[in-house]
Amino acid sequence: KVTWQFHDFPEAGDMPIEVVETRPNELIHLRWESCVADEWNDVKITFERLENDQQTLVRVTESGWPKTDQGIQGAIDNSGGWANAMTCL
Repeated sequence: KVTWQFHDFPEAGDMPIEVVETRPNELIHLRWESCVADEWNDVKITFERLENDQQTLVRVTESGWPKTDQGIQGAIDNSGGWANAMTCL
């Protein structure tokens, strides 16, 4: 397990992260708590080397959101967070 903290969102507190799988240069698969108590989302971050070997395509997918207004808002909020995280790379 890993614990994440978000400097820009200290009110989020400590976020426990379960590392499901890692494959160097290919995949980081995580699980973390959803916006709904006792429910967890899967996060997969994949890395694909592009043909020119000078760039890497990074994709982030997060699944498991409940099909409720709260789940939809959580997905929207997190998509902005992931966009910010990618610009910080």
